[in-house]
Amino acid sequence: MKKIIMMLFISMLIFGCSSQDLPPEPGAFTGSGQATGALPDWAADPGSKFSMGQARVMMQGGVGKVKAKVTGDQYVYNQGYVYMNGNWEPFSFSEEALEGSNWIGGTANADIDVTQDQMPEGKYYMVAYSCSKVADLWECNGNKWMLQSFDVSGGLPDLALGITSWKEFSKLNEPVEVVFTISNNGQSKVESFDVNIQSVCSVSQENFLGLNLDVGESLDYNFMVNCPAVGEYSFNIRIDPQQQIDELDENNNIADNAMSIYECLSGETKCVSDRSYTSCTAENKWSSLPPSPCNPGLVCQEGKCVVVTIPPTEDITTTLTLQPGWNTFSLPLVPVDDYIVEVLKSIEGKYATVRGFYPDGAKVFDPEWSSASFSDLQTLDVEHGYQIKITDTEPVTLSYVGTPIPAPSVDFEYQLFEGWNVISMPYAEPKNIADLSFSRGYSVIYYVEGAVNHGAEYCDDPKVFCYYPDGLQEFTQFEPGKGYTIDTI
Repeated sequence: MKKIIMMLFISMLIFGCSSQDLPPEPGAFTGSGQATGALPDWAADPGSKFSMGQARVMMQGGVGKVKAKVTGDQYVYNQGYVYMNGNWEPFSFSEEALEGSNWIGGTANADIDVTQDQMPEGKYYMVAYSCSKVADLWECNGNKWMLQSFDVSGGLPDLALGITSWKEFSKLNEPVEVVFTISNNGQSKVESFDVNIQSVCSVSQENFLGLNLDVGESLDYNFMVNCPAVGEYSFNIRIDPQQQIDELDENNNIADNAMSIYECLSGETKCVSDRSYTSCTAENKWSSLPPSPCNPGLVCQEGKCVVVTIPPTEDITTTLTLQPGWNTFSLPLVPVDDYIVEVLKSIEGKYATVRGFYPDGAKVFDPEWSSASFSDLQTLDVEHGYQIKITDTEPVTLSYVGTPIPAPSVDFEYQLFEGWNVISMPYAEPKNIADLSFSRGYSVIYYVEGAVNHGAEYCDDPKVFCYYPDGLQEFTQFEPGKGYTIDTI
């Protein structure tokens, strides 16, 4: 029974479906000519199953990259076609087909290098074929190839947005002018884009519509902000491109900032944070923080300097060794920056997929498709366990900066959902499993020492260590940095 349980779990979480009941081959692709206008008879609407990595491919230096993703069906045919050079040219998806077949299980990705000679500016098309079994019958989108379109442009727009000036501290009912600058640092003119202002405060102009910027051009804009009460407020300036602008610098197309609004009594000087103050008699500074009026050892709370004991925290760099293939792990320190790209920066280019498991299902991060619209796992924390696939042929060292895990309350309890869970060790020191609390009963807990690449792993395998509450106990403690798999009952 133990072997059967382990085989089912490993195959389900790591290796996917291994069934040999595969769809029928689609046969030779018979699409003719460039697909223009209405959907051709031989094509199927892709819906959300077949998406492009970008709606507009930008050529830089005469070269570009076409990215596509097929997901939502059980199988994807390992060959698609892209229209270029006036012909439908075949391409292969990145994933390996199941042994002895032309089918890829689950999701398939394409990453195609093209030149401007192959794809001058204009509209282009790709096709892909996928199938799922429904009520014992294969449904392959009406036995048709899914058709997707994309555009090709000759240069990359690159808009940079920055706030030039604003007043960090302002008196109540005193409107503040905000000045911002937009620059086109790209290789082509940017036409007809909008800038929208978002704030809980009232603003004199909420949007700037239909803007245009030539290459190398910069323009300044301004608006007034008036906040309703004493407090701290934020405002957000966002570039909202229309369809013809698809490649903006993700770090530069949104600008956020904040201001503090205060109300003074006659001649009063009061603190508004532990590192700043406002004076009712002195002129307020622009874009800079004045020194704190609080003496050393005091902090500002509700406008007054008070004694608060803040335990010192020290950033620590920790390391984890990960083996080639699939590893299960958890974080032994609270990351200073929990964005998954930052946590895994030390092994950039050496891993392919990261998985986390939650009550509403698995979440996945793919470094080739890192945006939240494609990868729903965007942060890593100490409360969850994770699986990561290392693509290097040698062990790699993951290092990141974090702070010690705070001691959980005495009534801390692992919140488990039905079935298999991957959990962490949210304590700074090892803990006996018998002393831990779980929201559900469980049949087995195990961890793998190293990586799993092929085949099912069992508790009698030297790399797999199992803990049965009423039987075999090959380990008795949870340790920081390790991930544990638990099957609830």
